[in-house]
Amino acid sequence: MAGVPLKATAVVLDVTAVSPTTSGLLTVYPDGTTEPAMADLNFGAGETVTNLVTVPVVDGRIDFSSAGGSVQVTADLLGYYAAD
Repeated sequence: MAGVPLKATAVVLDVTAVSPTTSGLLTVYPDGTTEPAMADLNFGAGETVTNLVTVPVVDGRIDFSSAGGSVQVTADLLGYYAAD
């Protein structure tokens, strides 16, 4: 992720679901881990929904997963946590 140091342990994102074709869910989680059962965003067809998400970083990566139709996703980096 651009602008995030390698020592970052988590990132803070403003995640937005845009123009979903059906109702659905969006989950953001650490790369290489099992997708959690709880979603970060729930949205209806055609809704634009945003949520603040803090997610641990694994080897500089995170994963996104959506369930239900297709959806465009934006993620704005607001900050990060890093060890000293």
